[in-house]
Order: sequence, then structure tokens, then C-alpha cells
Amino acid sequence: MRLAFINNTCLMKLLISALLVLSSISSARASDMENYDVYYVAVGNAHYATPDRSQYEYGFYPVKGARISARLVAEYLQQGGSKYGVLLESQKDVFVTKQDILNAIKSVTDSMDFESTNERLFVFYYCGHGIGEAVSGRQYLIPGDLVVDSASLEQHFFDLDALEQELIYSVDLLEDVRKYSDQQLVMLDNCYEEPDETKVLEYFTQRLGTKLNAFTTSLREIHQFRDPFNSVFYASTPGATIRPVAAPEFLRKRTFPYLLGRISRKFCLYANDVKMGERSGDYHSMLNFLNSSEVDELTSSVRTYSGMTYHNKAFLGYDQENLQEPKVIAPTGANASKLLATENSVGSPVAVLMAEEGVISIKSEANDWVGGGKTHYFTPDSGEIMVMNQGKHLVIRFQELEQYEYFDFEIVLPDKYAGPVAEGAPEDYYWFEHEPVTVSATGKGCSSSIGKRKILELKRDAKGRMTNIRIEFDHRCDDSKAKLQGLIDLRVKPVIG
Repeated sequence: MRLAFINNTCLMKLLISALLVLSSISSARASDMENYDVYYVAVGNAHYATPDRSQYEYGFYPVKGARISARLVAEYLQQGGSKYGVLLESQKDVFVTKQDILNAIKSVTDSMDFESTNERLFVFYYCGHGIGEAVSGRQYLIPGDLVVDSASLEQHFFDLDALEQELIYSVDLLEDVRKYSDQQLVMLDNCYEEPDETKVLEYFTQRLGTKLNAFTTSLREIHQFRDPFNSVFYASTPGATIRPVAAPEFLRKRTFPYLLGRISRKFCLYANDVKMGERSGDYHSMLNFLNSSEVDELTSSVRTYSGMTYHNKAFLGYDQENLQEPKVIAPTGANASKLLATENSVGSPVAVLMAEEGVISIKSEANDWVGGGKTHYFTPDSGEIMVMNQGKHLVIRFQELEQYEYFDFEIVLPDKYAGPVAEGAPEDYYWFEHEPVTVSATGKGCSSSIGKRKILELKRDAKGRMTNIRIEFDHRCDDSKAKLQGLIDLRVKPVIG
């Protein structure tokens, strides 16, 4: 018995020693790892132009905590060992323009050390207004010198080419950066107070973005940098209104009386832990912290749309003797108004609609990839059925709201439609010279599709918007012999108006 006790005591000591070793390994500072050379641009877009031309022009609320949110992120990055970075802050009556942001990025890429053997990590942080453009799933940043004519938005006229000229498409920001850096971290802290009924965001974001943020997830995953070399974070689901939050207790004196963007708060919590020696400062630990919904109750809604980096390297490391301040760049925008769109917008209008009645029924054969060999019936009672129509292009989505399950149907309509199909109509009501209905579902898509479809009914209102849709189709995914047959039979109404 005594021998057993001695052995157990020795075993306990060995276990304690092993735990101490593991603890020391897990808490090792990032300085023990290979390093990233970190470069950054932090944008605090707090001030927005006031319209002065027309009762139909609207501006955007100031984002009062945007400057301090960006400054804190820049300070933690600069003092954490960044090689070079800039802080771009708006000022009263001097606004951050699209060109200011592009120039700031160029100033960083021009300052990169290409002789270093370390991989280069570029960090882009933005706090200010943003729009989740739900029709295509794209995310746009709003420059400070922009005002909007909302009349066209109320009438469903979206000139997407003009939209991209005036706004900042977030993917485009990194087009040049990818040429010069090995890894990119994008933090889009698009936070703003909820707009009232007189503001353009009521039309563009609250009514459209919130309803349609899940409309084209399959496209959004492409647009939002689905790339192992990109890590992308949003303050919330693109298109949703979001409010800033209180600063951490250790920053209250500096931030009073302002709130912080949610990503800024979460990043500050992590960076401060690294500074205090409580976290390692490696890149993966930072990504895990931002991804976690449990480390901070005020920022649990921070969302990521990207995978992990291939390499885990030192990201932050603080030297108390080298606490440099970030380089600040002044904006150039004067108080000049720009119009996003007008009542005379060119191009095909986009109609966004919702199903009131009807059904989407699917019969999937065994081995069919998209339908999973099951029969499905989707109605407005079982989920949300949204429709987007622009010219010949028709996209229909069923969204199950609890489990976030979806089905997408993309259809190119014929140039001419002769009207409802009469009983006993010949087979030439099948358009063989057409693109097939493309079907995708949660996590399931096809590289190519084949099939045919029969337009049974299309009705429109006086403005050309769909009111009734009835289409039969079959669909085969890639080279599969298994078939999916479907019927779309819906009565729809506009989301606005």
C-alpha cells in the first residue's frame, strides 16, 4: 500500500510538472515565434457632409465614436510592433473621401520593406457608415463627402455602376494590397445609430439590407474574400443596423463621452491582454478571440466570413520603451455634395419583392447533390421567399429563418414571353436555346448545370415589377444523371412601395 502511495505521489508530481510545461508552452509570448511584418491603415470616418441642394437629398448621421475607435486600433498596432501604418481621421467640415482611403493604402504599400524575410501582414480597419448591398451581397463603405438623392431608392432604381463609382467596394480596397502582402486582415466596424424615417438608410439599409442580408449568401461568400490569405470581420451581419458599445473599463477615461465600434472594443480587449502578458499575441489567438461569441458579451455579434491563415506567426508584441504614436493623415474632402443616384437613373431598375402566397416544390432523385434525394415544399409560412428581378435576370431565394437553411434559383428569362401557356400547348413552350435554371442550397452548389424550364405564367404590374411567377423546371448538377424537378408558383409584392 505504501509503495502504491509513493508511486501515486510520483505520478502526481510528474503530472503537475507536465501541466506546468504545457502551461508555459501555451502562454509563450509571440516573440518566441516567427514574426509577421505588420502594416496597417486605420480609418475613423466620424463626420459626414450636410446636403444643401434639395429636400430630396439626405446625408448621414455622424458616427461620434469612429475617430477614437480607429485611433485605439492604430495605437495598439503601432505600439505592438508594426513596421509602418497610418491613421486617417475625419474632421469637422473636412471629410474622408474615397480617394483619401485609396491614398492611405498606397502610402503604406509604398513604405513596405521588401528586403525583409518575414511575411507581410496588412491590416485595414474602418469605422464609419457602411451599406450591406443585399442584392449582390456586396459590402460598401460610405465616404464622408457623400449625400444621396433618395427619390430613386424609393422607386427601386439602383444604378449599381454609379453606386460603385461613389461608394467604396470593400473588396476593391485590397486589390493592390494583395500584390504586396502575404496576409490581409480586414475589420469593417460599420456601426451607426438607427436612422429615422427621413434618412436614406431607412430606404437603402434598414428596409432592404435587413430584409435581404441573406439573399445571396452563395455570391456573398465569393465577394467577401473567401480566401485563406484573408481574414474579414464585420461588426454585424452586413445590412443590419448596429449601435456602438461602451468602451472597456480600462479605456473609459480616454473614450469619455464616446462609445466604440464593436470590433474596436473587442480588438482593444485582446491587445490589452497581450500588453499585460495574459495572451500570447500570435495571429491565430487573435483570430480566435475576435471569432469567439463568449469572451465579451457586448461584442458577441462580431461576424467573420473567412477562413484561417495558413501560418500562425507573431502578430503583437509590446516594448514599453518603444510606445510610438501612429502617423496621422488629414482628409481632403470639402463640404461638397455628391449624388448617388437620381430619378433619371440609367440602366435596368432592380425590383425587390417578397412572396405573399404560393409554393416552391422540389422532387430530388437519389444521388442528386443539391436536393439530397428528398422532396421539399417551401411556402411563406415555412420561411422567407425573396425575389430579385433586373431585366431578364430573376433570382428567387427561400430562407428558413431558424436554421439558416436556404435554396437559391437563378433564372434567365426569355427575350419574349407570349403569355400564359394554353392547355395542350405544344412542346415549343420549352425554350431549348436558354440557360438552365441554376439551383443551389446551403453549402451545395454546382460547377455547371444542365436542364430545361417551362414558363407557365409571368405577370407584372404597371411599373414592370413581377406579381405572379409560375415556372416548371428540371435540373442536373455537373455530370450527374440524377435529376431535380421543381415548380415555382408564387404571388409576390414589392418590399418597398
